[in-house]
Amino acid sequence: MHTHRGRETLLRRWDDGTCVASPSSAVDRASTKSVEESGQPAVARAISSCSLHGISVEADVMQERRGSMTMQQMRSRSHTAQSVVSTKSFVETVADFFRARPDFNGEWVCIETFGLDDFLKELGVGTFKRLAASKAPWPSWHFEQDGDKFKFSNHTMMGVLAEEFVADGSTYSTVDGHKQMLNCFALWEGDILVIERSGPQGHFREERRIDESGVLHFTLRGMEASSKVVWGRKFRRKTA
Repeated sequence: MHTHRGRETLLRRWDDGTCVASPSSAVDRASTKSVEESGQPAVARAISSCSLHGISVEADVMQERRGSMTMQQMRSRSHTAQSVVSTKSFVETVADFFRARPDFNGEWVCIETFGLDDFLKELGVGTFKRLAASKAPWPSWHFEQDGDKFKFSNHTMMGVLAEEFVADGSTYSTVDGHKQMLNCFALWEGDILVIERSGPQGHFREERRIDESGVLHFTLRGMEASSKVVWGRKFRRKTA
């Protein structure tokens, strides 16, 4: 459920004419400029995105990116994501706000992984390590959700990676499988749960949605303009 405070915030935005949504295409355009200007090589983007999802990539391919964002920059980025002018009508925006959130509660078992080899290849990971990653056990996920509040546990071969967040655009910090600090924010784009993360190896975006058949779709991509590859997983809710 939305809090009373959340409704007051939305109503204030309606009153001053700033009630807007955040289509991903417009948000992406706002975020890539600083990375494009940095002139960084295309190697080793978002290595921490691998370890955060239980994929072990050794330190010899880990390269820090000067384009990673500070918490203050992520707050600015989050504000931009919530303030991009929307093509949605007023009625559609109101309907989105009061629509029941997808229910992520429970344990989810991975049933498919796609695009991982191409993603690791783009990072500069060698053939042997890509093969090892493809053979690694698939993870399971556990969500505790109360409206926009989440407790998320990712059970991987690297251990359990846990984080807590609120999907309202507020910033938070978490650590990846290599104990690197990541600056993040989470929000909704319609029925899609979006998390953006920035760490030593770059800036990346995760999307999670549940389709009509109950399958949870997860995708991850780098936010750099030169990043072309998307990888992801599919999960099915575990039944008793």
